[in-house]
Amino acid sequence: MSGILFENENFRIWRKSEPELGGDVLVKTYNSEFPDPETVLMMKNEFRILNGLEVEGVRKLIGKTRHNGKEALIFPYIEGESLGKILESRSFGIEEFLNLAVELSTTLKGIHELGIVHKDINPGNIILDSSGKPWIIDFGIASKADPNKQNLNGSSKLQGNLYYISPEQSGRINRIVDFRSDLYSLGLVFYRILTGKAAFDSSDPLELIHCHLAINPPSPASLRLDIPEVLSKMVMKLVSKSADDRYQSAESLRSDLSVCLDEYHKNKSIESFELGKKHSAGRFIIPQKLYGRERELQELASSFENLDISPPQLILICGEPGVGKSALVKEMQTELIGRRVELVSGKFDQYQRNIPYFAIQKALSEWVQSILGEPDEKLQQWKEIVTHATGDLIKLVVELVPELEIITGPPPPVPELSGQEAQNRFNFVLKKFMRAISGTHAPLAVFIDDLQWADSASLELIKQWLQDVDNRNFIIIGAYRDNEVDGTHPLRIMESALKKAGVLVKTLPIDNLPYPDVERMIAHTLFADRSSIGPLARFIHEKTNGNPIFIKQFLMALHREGLLKYDSETEQWNWDLEAINRLNFSDNIVDLMMTKIRKLPDVTQHISKLAACIGSEFDMEVLSLIVEKPDREVVRLLRPAIDESLIVPKNNYLFNLVETDLELKGERKL
Repeated sequence: MSGILFENENFRIWRKSEPELGGDVLVKTYNSEFPDPETVLMMKNEFRILNGLEVEGVRKLIGKTRHNGKEALIFPYIEGESLGKILESRSFGIEEFLNLAVELSTTLKGIHELGIVHKDINPGNIILDSSGKPWIIDFGIASKADPNKQNLNGSSKLQGNLYYISPEQSGRINRIVDFRSDLYSLGLVFYRILTGKAAFDSSDPLELIHCHLAINPPSPASLRLDIPEVLSKMVMKLVSKSADDRYQSAESLRSDLSVCLDEYHKNKSIESFELGKKHSAGRFIIPQKLYGRERELQELASSFENLDISPPQLILICGEPGVGKSALVKEMQTELIGRRVELVSGKFDQYQRNIPYFAIQKALSEWVQSILGEPDEKLQQWKEIVTHATGDLIKLVVELVPELEIITGPPPPVPELSGQEAQNRFNFVLKKFMRAISGTHAPLAVFIDDLQWADSASLELIKQWLQDVDNRNFIIIGAYRDNEVDGTHPLRIMESALKKAGVLVKTLPIDNLPYPDVERMIAHTLFADRSSIGPLARFIHEKTNGNPIFIKQFLMALHREGLLKYDSETEQWNWDLEAINRLNFSDNIVDLMMTKIRKLPDVTQHISKLAACIGSEFDMEVLSLIVEKPDREVVRLLRPAIDESLIVPKNNYLFNLVETDLELKGERKL
């Protein structure tokens, strides 16, 4: 083994002479005798992504081998240094930066055109060779999808360099991770090159995440006087919190950078011009922002005023399936993080009603997962808070939320009780536990979805939480389908009892979207003036009755059937309304989804049904055991459903079935 060039807890990279391969190469292998599954997956993923890949500016993969019994990847050796290392010792002039930026955006364009999202663009993963040419490396957490479709890759686990991850990579907001996530990270790289400092600088991981979600950095032009204003605006556009406000493609960014480079080379200045005019180059992307919900968001936000001095309260959001009840709550996540409020969520399941506390267990498990990444001293504080509050009864909480034992350690046994005594004891200790975790240490909001399917034990526990007048910094948000909850429903009985007890209960009804908001959504999707899409928007509004989920699925169906086409010459989306009419699309979203499902390969339908039997969220390892096939093979067989956005990866292990809030799950509708 020659000199080690890089080493961390996961991998080791060294330079090695291989005359048969034409000279020196790099060998990358595990830095542990027994690497954890996540590290193994990263190595396998990098091989899968790079094997046979040829993009100018991406370091090629020579092959795979074994070293000391461990898997290893072989790359050509590039004489050079990482951009991160270079930036420690020198700065870049404007023209030098523009040349580099054009090359990087060109390389990223090539990566994205192959459907690859890198997800870890940072100065350490950019090598400048001896001629100054940049190379993008390290595809360990990259993902691949159809480049012309919206990549619905979710994230529930932090991956990548925390200084350069996008807001949606934090797993804290209701946003997908797609190509625009790389553009955010590249924008932060540009910021570092131009200003000489990171946009956000903190040693606290939670503080960094908060910055990505809620804090705008100073503009580059305010930190360095020779930066042209338009170039500064370009960087700030790249680092917009919302992906819809960023550049929509690397091609669009490359085009604007080329204009800047040409003008700066000639005049040493850059005149202002409209940024991002060359948009998504035909990529079909439905904006993730909420439309027509400004009033509801404002009303929901007002409920968090004076949370620290108010007793618990209940916000009930009601509406028909697909209207966007849960999306409304998740849209609040960024603001809640700004207020330092922790939002956790759980969802009742129509076919898991026999499991008591199903949604509550999910929500509390999410809370435990959210604090497990904190420093050891903080975890010790949480251990003391929880064990002090629950005392000898902590075992009852651990039985509900097994992950809690990682923090508290093995709990002592509790005396056996039966009947109402056991129930009362359980509710008592859960009330103490909730008061402890939502005290002054960490304000807590619990979102419980699909309350129309809640079991009676869960509703009783929720009622007791809300009647605990000594609790502060605590709020419950519930969502339910109003067409499934009548006056005799247990939820109505609980609501009535809470109001009689003096608990503040607010009801927030959500309706379908009026025509102007539907028109705005379609105009943004097609990068068109609202005046030019009137007939199409009116047709879609009439067909879908303004139901947001139905609108999105309808647009996806039009694109899938070739009825929405991108003209690269005019750089416009075109459609034939008569042809759309002739296709006779169903007025019912269930029928529309069923049509999409029936077009999947038989094996994909079969495995999707098995996945649905696990639940709306399923673990790939569990599904692999049921199917009796390796994980990677199961993912490959599910790929058609993933590409059609019927199944959404949350991370490398967990997947969600997209129900469109209409229970299109398993034999339920699949």
